[in-house]
Amino acid sequence: MDDEVKGACIDIYRNGLLDTASKSLLTAYADYLDKEFVSFSIRFLEPQIRTEYEESQIIKAIGYRPVESIVICGLLRVIFYAAEEIMRKYGGYLQAGAPEDIIPTIQGKAYKIVHEDMHEPTELSQYHLLDVDFVANYFNVRRDPAVLNIFSLERFSIGWEKINDLLSRESKN
Repeated sequence: MDDEVKGACIDIYRNGLLDTASKSLLTAYADYLDKEFVSFSIRFLEPQIRTEYEESQIIKAIGYRPVESIVICGLLRVIFYAAEEIMRKYGGYLQAGAPEDIIPTIQGKAYKIVHEDMHEPTELSQYHLLDVDFVANYFNVRRDPAVLNIFSLERFSIGWEKINDLLSRESKN
């Protein structure tokens, strides 16, 4: 299957809970991207950390136990641009895989986490926690400024805040 039509879900692990306004903004951003690119969604969940060993590795790597996971689902060509934008605004680490031989060549941080496989509890699996610089320099390395403008959360949030302000004023009248 062509990467243009492959889909996936990825998690951004965060140290704190987003407030209601931030969740509303990200939900509206997801709706915007869903209309532009066919399939896109965002959910806010508790991270799926299955063992104390996995938790200890995460804390050693990033300095905290994540309390919130922003789960992004959509087409591969879309989700990493959105993840980078969300991480730039709200922080966190992307839970994803990256080839071990490539990691040293990419600017940014990547921490390997070993855990029990969700489907085969007797098997060990791994993922990486990636910072925003790694995401930008690995997944989005060939970014075109016009494409980045489409995904700009900053640009989107300015327009969204203006609309919210107008709706708020209208409801008071």
